[in-house]
Amino acid sequence: MSKKLFSQIASFRIRMTGPSSALVAFLVLATVGASTSAADAPAGTPGETRSVAGAPVAIPATEREALIALYTATNGDGWTNKTNWKLPPLHTDGFALPGTECMWFGVYCNVDGNAVDSIFYNRNNLSGSLPPGLAGLTNLRYLDIEEESELVGSIPPELGTLPVLEILNLIGNQLTGSIPPEIFGIPTLQQILLDLNPLTGSIPSGLGARNMGVVYLGNSGFTGSIPSDFGNLTNVVWLHLQGNRLTGAIPPGLSNLTSANDFQIGYNALWTDDAALRTFLDTADPGWEATQTIAPSLTVASATDRTVWLEWTPILYTGDSGSYEVFSKVMGSQNTAFAGATWNKLESTFPVTGLQPGQTYDLTASTLTRPHAQNSNTVVSEMSEPVAATTSDSGCATPTITITGHSAPFSLSVTSGHDSYEWSTGETAASIVVDPPGDGWYWVRALGPGSCDEAAVVSPTLLFGDGFETGNLSPWSSAVGSAP
Repeated sequence: MSKKLFSQIASFRIRMTGPSSALVAFLVLATVGASTSAADAPAGTPGETRSVAGAPVAIPATEREALIALYTATNGDGWTNKTNWKLPPLHTDGFALPGTECMWFGVYCNVDGNAVDSIFYNRNNLSGSLPPGLAGLTNLRYLDIEEESELVGSIPPELGTLPVLEILNLIGNQLTGSIPPEIFGIPTLQQILLDLNPLTGSIPSGLGARNMGVVYLGNSGFTGSIPSDFGNLTNVVWLHLQGNRLTGAIPPGLSNLTSANDFQIGYNALWTDDAALRTFLDTADPGWEATQTIAPSLTVASATDRTVWLEWTPILYTGDSGSYEVFSKVMGSQNTAFAGATWNKLESTFPVTGLQPGQTYDLTASTLTRPHAQNSNTVVSEMSEPVAATTSDSGCATPTITITGHSAPFSLSVTSGHDSYEWSTGETAASIVVDPPGDGWYWVRALGPGSCDEAAVVSPTLLFGDGFETGNLSPWSSAVGSAP
């Protein structure tokens, strides 16, 4: 790469959609407001070093130690290209002599050759983890280590002490843990690219105080809400937050991001009731709202002694595998019970069963979307607003369902006496045979004796094997314990 070309671009990857999932290299720094010139560019490709009076110019010993720490922590001996790192004769530390560091593959120095300016590795078979010792590269402006499938571990918080870092690109590795808040505190930071890592935790605040041009935090596993200070990123050109597990109301300030020409927030659990923000988002990321896993708005259709029927309008995002999960608790209690779940996101009703007569209940629901091609995470919405229902007390009992079989197909039978039956499958016999497509719930509505109108639910794949409507429900529901 020529010095002129390097002064104009910074190597990083942009994940493209489509069947090839192609990765396009290079962003012109001028596009995102980064200031570079030939005068402050790195010295060019590794292999070019500077000298004074015929002697190589040495970088600071602390920077050499940081480079060696990177090589050691990421199994440098196994790198695909490690040219010149151990060029004979070797120094006492086992690496090429001091003054040769700017020749080491992946290392770019400043124009004087006396400090490390940039590090670039892409698919070079780095394995292991990033060492905290990288903090010794106090002149580093660009750190670009991407698409290294065996680069694991967390992002060292010590990277937050790099005083002049402008670009941190760690796209497409296997980094875990959360983003250290110290990273967002780097005053010179202009681009952060962490897409396609299994990172978790909430996104820290702090970026709103930076002059960011690129923020890539998509296709990871971040939870919580979008920080409100993202509304201050008025110079951002590319913002990726898609494919996470983000929940809650979108900060209204995001409508300030009018400079963004690549804005992606789809496949999360985000929502807004701000009309101006929705108008902006519909233009910035068309179709964003149709990919959000949000909670349904519940209504109570009816309540009897033991059953409350809930209804709702299906959310916009009915595609991809998922369900509505329903919960109940006695009003005033802190103990929430999982009541069951639908088979998919197209369904619009579910009975909460096994309730006590003459009690008032708070009923809630959340929406779950399972992993799919656009998001490798299970996404669970916030809990819906609760609706209250009071059961009657006229002496009716919950129907009893027995199950026959320990593997599909199963036979489900109502063994208590009733006048008529209506199953969630549409069948009306007392016994039905089912072949569940996965983990889910069947319900039956049983009329009689007399004026009784009760329901029961059962999940064949969750029973202990005793054949009754019992079982440990918690392994099935990712939202158990999160209800209010």
